[in-house]
Amino acid sequence: MKYAVTFCCMDESLDSGKMWHSCILFSKLDEDLNKFEVVNTWGFYGMPATDAPGSFTRRFKGLFRLDVDFNGSHGKWRHEETRYLDQGFGLHGLTFELIEQEFDTLVDYLQNKAEVEDAAICEAAVSLGTPVKTKPRIHRYEMGHPAIFALEQQKANTEGRPSRLQPFKIVPELSFDWWPIHFRNSSTCKSNAVEALKEVLTDDKIAGLIDQGKHPSIPRYSGPLETIILHSRGTLSTHKKRSGDIVHFRDYLDTDKIRVFWSVPPQMVDFIEADPQFKLDERYCEEVKNLVSKLQRLEWTLRNVQVDEHLMPFKQQLIDRVSALYEPFAIVGNRATVSQSFFRPTPLAHDIKTIKQFLSSVYNNTKLELENSATIETNPTLVVCLFPKNAKQSIAKLVGTSYATPIQVQEEEANEDLLLDMV
Repeated sequence: MKYAVTFCCMDESLDSGKMWHSCILFSKLDEDLNKFEVVNTWGFYGMPATDAPGSFTRRFKGLFRLDVDFNGSHGKWRHEETRYLDQGFGLHGLTFELIEQEFDTLVDYLQNKAEVEDAAICEAAVSLGTPVKTKPRIHRYEMGHPAIFALEQQKANTEGRPSRLQPFKIVPELSFDWWPIHFRNSSTCKSNAVEALKEVLTDDKIAGLIDQGKHPSIPRYSGPLETIILHSRGTLSTHKKRSGDIVHFRDYLDTDKIRVFWSVPPQMVDFIEADPQFKLDERYCEEVKNLVSKLQRLEWTLRNVQVDEHLMPFKQQLIDRVSALYEPFAIVGNRATVSQSFFRPTPLAHDIKTIKQFLSSVYNNTKLELENSATIETNPTLVVCLFPKNAKQSIAKLVGTSYATPIQVQEEEANEDLLLDMV
């Protein structure tokens, strides 16, 4: 498989609200690296809500973590932010193999959609004198989006043409089937993604994404989807939070040589012709995904830990070790060997054991305290011992169970010795 498109959904863990968010990922096989790379992304977004702060509608939307108007405005196609793709969690999807022509057709279709929208928004904004927003969420003229949408609708009607802006609306309606309320006539991120995919996918493939027509607009209900894990490479950017903490992230694709790869090749794939190089042993697949996810979350946690300058090289060595543990799974075919016997161990079993041992070592080091960094040179994982307490707690929670102080560890070890003496 060299070209594919993925119908992807982001869940609540990525701040996508209770209904989730749908987007489209375009992936190609990098034949030099033998990795499956996400080379383009598109998502359809609603403009920010215009409800007054503290109003009933704003509070109601807050229950579902929605920040859009239910009606009277438009949506906008835009590229997805890498920081929501490469965390190692929160993504689900279904992948479809395409031929190169279909791949290029869909990329061009969405690029044209975005350019047409930009032209319509800018024309209306100039006519209306809409001010430019300094830090927009979706578009620089988003402060006047209801008026912009209304003007474009009016011009389209007068000129006898379709509107260049598609509505973003959430319309709940009573249902008389098994689901009491439906949103079938809504125009959302999902319904627009599905409409775009109709350019290259057959009706029966589309039907699976919309649960045979029951859920054409709510991303959370999109039929069986697999857990997707992606990772990024390239220049790191920083952001200072209100608390003063510094967090690291990577910007959009194609900026500062940012690249995004599948950490585990897609497993739920509608192939044109089956490709065994992509298939992992089903006995280990979910466990591998869980461990790779944990490694990537650990990697980002380590990046954001603030340490003294002299500890930075050791922290980087630990980060490199983490990425080295999950990188092999990203190489297509590298871990696709399936054991001929159900009882014969595979390379995946060895990988799983190695990762678990490493995570156990990191967890144990969160319980230790060192007086200096002299011993770290022979074992970079010991740098965790010198992390701030809150960082050690976060890491312990991520890779193990709960954080324990050295005194608690001594008590646990004493209890274990007592139990051994009693046996």
